[in-house]
Amino acid sequence: MRFSRPAFVGIAALLWCALSAQVPSARTATPHEADPARGGVGYCQPTFTFGPTDGDYVDYVGFYAINNLTGDNGGTPYTSYVNGGAATTSRFLNDGTTYTLVVNSGSYAPVAPFFEGFRVWIDSNHDLSFDASELLDEWTTTEAFESHIVFTGIDAAALPGYTRMRVMCVYNNAAPTPCGAYNYGECEDYMILIEDGSVCIPLIPGGRAMGTRSPTWCWMAWS
Repeated sequence: MRFSRPAFVGIAALLWCALSAQVPSARTATPHEADPARGGVGYCQPTFTFGPTDGDYVDYVGFYAINNLTGDNGGTPYTSYVNGGAATTSRFLNDGTTYTLVVNSGSYAPVAPFFEGFRVWIDSNHDLSFDASELLDEWTTTEAFESHIVFTGIDAAALPGYTRMRVMCVYNNAAPTPCGAYNYGECEDYMILIEDGSVCIPLIPGGRAMGTRSPTWCWMAWS
């Protein structure tokens, strides 16, 4: 059988991706709750005494392909949408491309001087924590279902591969930490895929980082 050049290069790239899944690497990080490659340690979860029961919550998150209207999540203070499907997962380039982030507040309208504090982090170095340098945006709201819109991009130094984004709302706290303990509020986690233009980015979360020996499907680009 004779292959044209694009087909041959594409098959070679696919074989390379499958074989590279056998080698442990820091290229990707699992977005799962616990990472076997790190002794079962996963991302921290903040705690809330009352959570979103009084209207203090993240009502909507829109960020490129992410399009997630959740309301108060039935009163659940922490929700992971890491494996939530197409509406809660998106691909981003770390090449300076600008994306629109939209987050709506919940049904509670704080009376001045009180407010809702919002923060968004992306674990850009894939170390299963949200560092101060990984803060994507922060703001406050005072109205019910208030929309916050910002144009932002992915850090150029962000490692390619799957990682996690955290969106948090905390009542009357302008600078909540990603792992703190609070009274009213809500936290939502999302899975994102950071791309740097490489031929192959693993599509199975944690594929090469965990040193698995199963093939890893990948995006391929050739000319």
